Amino acid sequence: MRSPPSPPSGLSRQTGSVLVNAAVGLLAMIVLLSVIDLGFAYFYKREYQKTADLAALAGAQQLRSGCAAALAAATENADSNQGGIDATTTPACGTWDPALDDRFVPATDNANAVQTVVLGAAPRFLPFLGEQNLSATAVATVGDPVAAFSVGTRTGRVDGGVLGEVLAVPGLNLDGTTLLAYDGLANVNITPGGLLEELGIPVTAGIGVGGFNALLAAEEVTLGELLDATATVAGQSGLLSVNADLVNALELAVGLSDLEVRLGSDADNSGLFAEIIAPDEELSSGLQTQVSALQIVNAAIGVATSEHAIDVPHLSLNLLGLASVETQVALIEPPSIAIGGLGANAICDADEDCPQAYSAQVRAFVHVKTESGLLGALLSPLLKLDLPIVLDVTTAQGELQELCTTDLEDDGDQRAAIDVNASVLRVCVGEIDEADLFSRSDACDASLQSMELLNVAGLITLPNNSLQIDGLESNAEVILAEGETDTVGNNLEIGSTVSNLVSELSDLLFGGAPPEEPLTPAEIEDLANQIFNDTASTCTDDTRACRADRIDVAMDQIMDAGANSGLITGLLSGVINLLGNLLAGNGCTSSGLLGLGPGSNAGCVALIQDALEQQSQGTGGGLVSNALAVLVGTLQPILDALGSSVLRPLLEGLVGLTLGETDVELQSLNCGGNARLV
Repeated sequence: MRSPPSPPSGLSRQTGSVLVNAAVGLLAMIVLLSVIDLGFAYFYKREYQKTADLAALAGAQQLRSGCAAALAAATENADSNQGGIDATTTPACGTWDPALDDRFVPATDNANAVQTVVLGAAPRFLPFLGEQNLSATAVATVGDPVAAFSVGTRTGRVDGGVLGEVLAVPGLNLDGTTLLAYDGLANVNITPGGLLEELGIPVTAGIGVGGFNALLAAEEVTLGELLDATATVAGQSGLLSVNADLVNALELAVGLSDLEVRLGSDADNSGLFAEIIAPDEELSSGLQTQVSALQIVNAAIGVATSEHAIDVPHLSLNLLGLASVETQVALIEPPSIAIGGLGANAICDADEDCPQAYSAQVRAFVHVKTESGLLGALLSPLLKLDLPIVLDVTTAQGELQELCTTDLEDDGDQRAAIDVNASVLRVCVGEIDEADLFSRSDACDASLQSMELLNVAGLITLPNNSLQIDGLESNAEVILAEGETDTVGNNLEIGSTVSNLVSELSDLLFGGAPPEEPLTPAEIEDLANQIFNDTASTCTDDTRACRADRIDVAMDQIMDAGANSGLITGLLSGVINLLGNLLAGNGCTSSGLLGLGPGSNAGCVALIQDALEQQSQGTGGGLVSNALAVLVGTLQPILDALGSSVLRPLLEGLVGLTLGETDVELQSLNCGGNARLV
């Protein structure tokens, strides 16, 4: 029996290959769908991240308006950028600090960042694998606002050129062409970063505020180097040769060479830039702050010349032949430029330090001494006056209080509020250590000691006394937009200031209780001789008429001096009728029983001596020597001349400043509107 034929071997092989091919095809399809799923997941993840990024940036840009406004902006932006992709966006305000483990901490107060979390699901081509949930997180922060401002550094125009207040102190007499050259800096701003780069001072990337302050405080450059770097960065290369003339003139004025400028400030020293106060961890915004090139020039000159006293020859003089006066002037504290911010809330809290700028503090030292100059050597043992007077002028401080808030905004312009405290004039009289006189801004507080200011024949003395008049302060708040300047103050007139100062000195010298002891006869005789000799300018003829005129002048002097002394309440006893009846003879204009004989100068001196030996009613009761009252009253013309011939010209002319007025300029304002993802 025949067996059935076997199937062709190719058919069995074909059946097996179909199954394999089907399995391979199915696997390939699964892989392809998985790849498509992954592609969709990547696409959706990218879209979610883009939505989160844009929403966080939009929210951060509105943080200045408050957390609620920031959240609304983030939500609105997310809704408009999802492009039909279903997702849920959750924004939150908080603080961002890269130094912390949890860099973002949710918070509504003092927020400096916005976090957005986007949640959603990507579609699947393999539904049996379940939903593919995705999320994306973004954090955007906005830089703290930064401002640069200056106080009291007004620029005046002298002889057609630009001249800061600091140039008036050393009394520079530069020609108009030299000064005019600096006009080109008036409207040019440069950055601290650019200036430091030109000076070859490296600033490490990411340097913090503290490190930057320490770097600047340790750096000193010559005035010439700083002026040249400023001119170069400002694009004013034509000033390079002019700078050399300016530096030479300053060095000649202060008697030094190679004047140096400290770039930064610390607790002990003042420099070009005030100590920067800002909560930012990095200082990138501060380095790019726009600062007036002209203000840098003015501040640099102030730093270089500060604490160098300069004699004022035309105010170092002899007052009415009665007393000698020596005058010196110096910048004690230079003007500074402030750069800084107030943190995310942009408001200065009561318990924190806030950016401050200072004006130039000018000190004048006026030393008044009688010694042998008062009424000649004859009376020098009888009357001595020693008044070391320190005058501190225009000490103004500005402190940043608020910036870039909606409350300050006006017609879309961002603004800053600055508190200004200005001391018009502060005076102290007494002994100050010579080492502190022109080296300490607080010399009146720290070094003032009592000393003998007055000695009248050993009877009236102020052996342990001093005087301190607190500054006549004015306080104000200014609100400025970038580039604006405002002037605040009480417009106190210099004449009134000087008058008040002289009045205080008079009270100090003449306000004491009168002594009971009279002068000795020899002292009174010396005083009588000096008074009569001082009338020689009236006439010198040896005639009855001339001596009568001279005795009239002498008696007027006695009466005026007695009234000025503060010791006498009424008329000096015996002076009015001192001449008596001419017919009786008084020894001055006539002599003899009937007054028929000739008089003499010696008789006139004796007549004056008689008047001085008498006593008058004192202010506190009791009798006061006329001679003592005359000696004390002689000081009043010295004080009057001190006010009119020294103090007023000093404050009004040499220092060149308007008392009571302070200028505040907001040089730049960066409100940190450009948010960044972190």
